[in-house]
Amino acid sequence: MDGFSRYNQIKIFEQDQAKTTFITPWGTYCYVVMPFGLKNVGATYQRAMTYIFHDLIYKIVESYVDDLLAKAKKRCDHPEVLRIILSRLIEYGVTLNPEKYVFGVTGGKLLGYIISSRGIDVDPTKIRAVVEMVPPSDESGIRSFLGKLGAIQRFIPDLSFAIHPINNLLKKDYSIDWTKDCNKAFDTVKSFLLSPPTLMPPKLDRPLILYSRATNVSLACMLAQEDDDKRERVIYFISRTLLDYETRYTQAERECLAIVFATKRLRHYMLNQETRVMVKTDHLRTFLTQGSLS
Repeated sequence: MDGFSRYNQIKIFEQDQAKTTFITPWGTYCYVVMPFGLKNVGATYQRAMTYIFHDLIYKIVESYVDDLLAKAKKRCDHPEVLRIILSRLIEYGVTLNPEKYVFGVTGGKLLGYIISSRGIDVDPTKIRAVVEMVPPSDESGIRSFLGKLGAIQRFIPDLSFAIHPINNLLKKDYSIDWTKDCNKAFDTVKSFLLSPPTLMPPKLDRPLILYSRATNVSLACMLAQEDDDKRERVIYFISRTLLDYETRYTQAERECLAIVFATKRLRHYMLNQETRVMVKTDHLRTFLTQGSLS
């Protein structure tokens, strides 16, 4: 579901309305509702939605600014879930856009990802945008390529290590010289995206498995969990390039840094007190189920 005229649904305090004053050929006006373009409107709207659904979020509803997702594990529960959510919207006077809602679906696109009973898949249009790119020849093209990868990095293992030669081109002491190593990294990422993995949402009653890998240029981790068939399924890939002073750490220190990096980035998966996490570090080969780009 999608909110109608999202920010305009929230009124501005009367004493603050004068702060939105603007001049037109017909006179001076001010907003009485939140307009688009103010710095804090997104956070204000999100705070309002969190207040409205404070006891339902993560249970039967997910909210991201004006996008609402009603969810039920069984199809027969769906009407009751919708009744609860719509009743709450009516209670607080929130209106929806009738052209942007779909009910009773088993999968679909949400925030740039394809969600279904299989798990979480990357949007094919984002893959196509990367696969159809030609090797960049200038800084703008390189930043465009890296920006497209940033949107789908959770699906790519050890991404920072794979694109390290390309990242180096943006450093001050490097010139924009597209070498064979850059071309190899470019082709490797594109070939991996031809068959990206399907990520699995975690289940709270099962232990998590955290694989970590530290090289002399990057850190990489994979969060996984066993499914009903006892096969390990990927939940999330994360990676980052080492800072200059971190490259002088010992191997043991880099391995510890990788674990700290993972626990901070993936803490929302580990906040449940009942969740157990098994940590495995393997400097040679970490991503056994999906394979490593290195």
